[in-house]
Amino acid sequence: MISHHRPYNLRPATCNHRPATCYNDCSLNYGSPSMSEAANKNDLDYENIRDLGHLAIDRLIDHLSGLRNGPAYVAVPDNERQSLLNQPLPVQGTDPLKIIDDIIAEVFRFPMGNNHPRFFGWVNSPAAPVSIIASLLAAGLNPSCAGGDHAAIYLERAVLDWIKALLGFPPGHGAARGRRQQR
Repeated sequence: MISHHRPYNLRPATCNHRPATCYNDCSLNYGSPSMSEAANKNDLDYENIRDLGHLAIDRLIDHLSGLRNGPAYVAVPDNERQSLLNQPLPVQGTDPLKIIDDIIAEVFRFPMGNNHPRFFGWVNSPAAPVSIIASLLAAGLNPSCAGGDHAAIYLERAVLDWIKALLGFPPGHGAARGRRQQR
């Protein structure tokens, strides 16, 4: 059984990094001072990534489970809109905990509304909780299904075949083709 309320053991202010990957005197700043260094996927150890993921999922579930108690839609006030639009380009990496907190404080408060149980009359459907997890897994695997010989390509093709079957296309049929009207 998976523990749903795992304590978050994110790296404390004391540093266990190698000196080459330790930035900004290690005071809970996981970021790096340059874009090339920020691209280094080893800046966070896997236990910290796991804890960040648990924290992010907990915050998302808290948000989704609390929607019923609030309004279906909350407009973004002008000052908040301007604050989001006019953020300066970060020149240093940012602590992932701060990023999560900022998303909760600045984005989750003003959602589109389609996840709310009383939100009607819109094309976008609410998020399916299992799809959230599937998207997380897909983002983590980061497959390029443009080519190659890996499992994600074959899964994508199977899903496309399912969709074609649901639409009544014969097996092995390619892309949908229609006639273009002459004017």
